[in-house]
Amino acid sequence: MKRFVSPLRFFLLCAALLTPALAASAQDSSGEGEGESELTSSAPAEAATEGEESVAATTAAESESATTPTVEEDLAAEAAASAEPAQEEAAAQEEAAAPAPEPSPFRGSLFSWQHGLNVNTFVPDAQLTQNPRYYWSFFLQPRYYLDRQNFLVLSLGLSVEFTDSDIATTEREPQFSDVVLEWRHIEQWEGFVFIPSVRLAAPTSLASIAADRIVNTGVGLTVVRVFPELASFTVAVTGGYRHWFATTNVPTANFSTGYQCSTTDRFGGASDDCDQVSGLTTERDRLFAALTLTVMPIPGLTILTQYAGLWMYGHELVDVPGIESFNTTHWRNAHYWTLAVGYDVLPWLNLQVGYQGSPGFTPWLNQSAQIQHPFYYFDDSEVYLSATVALDVMVDEFIGEDEGEVSPEQLQRRRQGLASRGAMIGF
Repeated sequence: MKRFVSPLRFFLLCAALLTPALAASAQDSSGEGEGESELTSSAPAEAATEGEESVAATTAAESESATTPTVEEDLAAEAAASAEPAQEEAAAQEEAAAPAPEPSPFRGSLFSWQHGLNVNTFVPDAQLTQNPRYYWSFFLQPRYYLDRQNFLVLSLGLSVEFTDSDIATTEREPQFSDVVLEWRHIEQWEGFVFIPSVRLAAPTSLASIAADRIVNTGVGLTVVRVFPELASFTVAVTGGYRHWFATTNVPTANFSTGYQCSTTDRFGGASDDCDQVSGLTTERDRLFAALTLTVMPIPGLTILTQYAGLWMYGHELVDVPGIESFNTTHWRNAHYWTLAVGYDVLPWLNLQVGYQGSPGFTPWLNQSAQIQHPFYYFDDSEVYLSATVALDVMVDEFIGEDEGEVSPEQLQRRRQGLASRGAMIGF
C-alpha cells in the first residue's frame, strides 16, 4: 500500500535535506568574506604591532645610542686618549730640552765675622803668665765664576784687638791682611774633585810692608773626596808653594831703631846703626800641607777638624843689598790645628763655635827650644765664635729666588763652605 505524502510533509523533507547543503555553501561563502575581513581587520593590528615594535626599537636604539658611543665617538676618544700621553711626552721633552737656569756667577761668596778669645783669659790665677786677648776679625771672600769650572777668588781680611796684649802693640788698631787673588779650576774624576790654583798677593799687611815685599806668587792643589753614605763625610787634602819677592831680607822701620847690626849697601858702605827691626831674616819661600775632615751627622750641622803643617825658608845671606843674616838655619817650621762645630740657622747664615791652637801658625819649637804641643799653647790657644754669611744665597732669598732649584749636592757644598771658615783658608 502506497503511502501518501502530503505536499507539506514533502516540502519540510526537502527543506530538511537542503538545509545542510545551503549551510555549507553559506559557510564557504561566508568563510571567504570572513577571511578577507579577518585579513582586513588584522592588518591594522599587525601594523599597529609592527608600529609599536618599531617605536620600541627606535626608542631602544635611541636610548642605546645615548649610552653607547658611536664609531666616530670611539675614534675621537681613542685619538684624545692617545694625544694625552703624546702631549705629556712632548711637554717632558720640551722641559728637558729647555736650558737649566744659569747659576749666579757670584755663588760661593762669603763674609765672616769672628770673635776670638785666648784660653789664657780664663786663668786669672796665672798672675805672671796671664795675658788676656780678645779681638774681632772680618773676612770677605767674593767669588766670580768665569764658567762652571773656572772662577776667581778675592780674599780680604781685617782684624781689631780690644785688649792691651803684652805681645802686641795694636790695641784697637785695624790690621789688614795681605790681599790675595786666586784663579781656581775644578775637575772631577772617579768620585774625586781636583782644584788646582794659582795666586797673586799684594803686601797690604803691616808685616809685609815692614819686610819691603813687592808681590807674592804661588800655586796650590786641593783634592776632595765625599762619602755620601757616611753622613757626607768629606776628606780634603791641600798643598802648595808660595814665594815672596822683596827688596830687603829683614823687617825694617822708616827710622833708625838703634839696633846694632852690620849692613852693606850697593856702594860698599857699612854702618853699625840701621833701621832693622829684628835679627831674623824675613820669609822668602813657603811650603804647606793640610788635612781637613768634615762630617754632617744631621742636615745643617757640620763638624770640622783641620791640621796643617808649614815649612818656611828665610832669606839667605844678603841675597839682596841689605843686612847680613847670622841665623843658624833658614828653616822655620810651624803648624796649626782646629776643631769646630757649625750649624745653619738660616739657609744663608752659619754659626760656628770652635777651638784652635792659635789664631795663626804656631812654631814647632817653643821659647825653651822644646817641641811645641800641637793642640795647646798657653798664650795662643783660643776659642772663637764666628758668623758666616753666604752672600749669593742671602741675595737670592731677599729677591725671591727659589731655593728649591738648588741641588742637595750644592747645599752640602755651601754648608761645608760655611762651616770651614774657622780653618786656615789662606795659607
